[in-house]
Amino acid sequence: MNKQIKQMKIMLVILVLVIICVAGVMFYNKTQSDKEAASEAEKTLCEIDSADITAFSYMLDGSEYSFALEDEAWVYEGDSSLSISTDAVEEMLSAVSAVAYTEVVEDAEDLSSYGLDEPTNVITITTADETYVFTIGDKNAITYDYYMLYNDDDTIYTVSSDLTDAFSASLDDLLEDASE
Repeated sequence: MNKQIKQMKIMLVILVLVIICVAGVMFYNKTQSDKEAASEAEKTLCEIDSADITAFSYMLDGSEYSFALEDEAWVYEGDSSLSISTDAVEEMLSAVSAVAYTEVVEDAEDLSSYGLDEPTNVITITTADETYVFTIGDKNAITYDYYMLYNDDDTIYTVSSDLTDAFSASLDDLLEDASE
């Protein structure tokens, strides 16, 4: 009987230790996920409400496309007779609702090393209060992120292709008939 009591005490101690270990692992995982969420929030460059955007422009194949909001409809500034799809424009502008960066390039001295001396795209977003400029350079061959300057800041950021992909629509892609 004494042997059974001893075994029960050992099993009870092991059970308590397992419970403590499981609780510790759960606490650690929660702490780590909270840290990751906090670090993701710190990597947001800007948030722009698409309802506040009054104009935008971007470059594609060496040509600049500029659009303005007039009477609640998007108008191509190069030819105001074209019927621009509001849905297509809103989908494009959703890419700037939260512009985040992956990394900051430390000790960058030469913009040409990142393709920022001759950018592949310059995206300009205008609201009633502010103008946001995203200058897109080369694509990193290893991470597939793009190098980017934000506004007049000399800091070089790496960003995913989401922004560049969104602003790669041709004028034909934005016409009312093309989006249907």
